[in-house]
Amino acid sequence: MLNKVVNDNRELIKNEESTKQFLILPLLRGLGYDTYSPQEVTPEFTADFHKKPT
Repeated sequence: MLNKVVNDNRELIKNEESTKQFLILPLLRGLGYDTYSPQEVTPEFTADFHKKPT
């Protein structure tokens, strides 16, 4: 189903917010996550793994 959404709306998915709305959130819901729960999904999680410890 997600593949169909992507193929049918490819020209509309052009930026970060539309990617999140039409791809990422449906994928997470399909995997069983509650995308409205901050205990399960953290928006804008910082993943700066390349930074050296101070």
